[in-house]
Amino acid sequence: MPRDPTAAPRHAALTLPDARRLPQRWFRRPQVPVQDKIRLDRRHLYILPTRSGLGFAVLLLAMLMTSLNYNISLGFGLTFLLAGIGMACLWLAYRNLLDVSVTAGAGVPAHEPFAGQEAEFALRLTNATRRPVSALKRASPPYPTLRLPA
Repeated sequence: MPRDPTAAPRHAALTLPDARRLPQRWFRRPQVPVQDKIRLDRRHLYILPTRSGLGFAVLLLAMLMTSLNYNISLGFGLTFLLAGIGMACLWLAYRNLLDVSVTAGAGVPAHEPFAGQEAEFALRLTNATRRPVSALKRASPPYPTLRLPA
């Protein structure tokens, strides 16, 4: 059966101006307004390396280079064992925080801080799944403080 030449094409091709704007659209996705409750799902949960994590990666790289240079079989085994343990720890940390909801607490601060002063915020963590969440602990007073640069 011949196709109607006046019909719209089945697959619309990107024109050149659209192709140039495509990376801008990826980086400038519409931001969802901040709500009082945030669920840490796969799109909102990131595990970033700390200074000690970067040091661990450098140590693993040095162990791998040494094992390659001197052809040490036990060095390869230890390097890949430590790398596997590190990846398992990252996966368990990610899995532990997945689907945890963070809600702003109901408390009002005793005083309203000005620029440069400390401010206290109450956060409430709730588990949104049936899977138990381990190793999330509430610190007794004094509560941990987070310092943000101005």
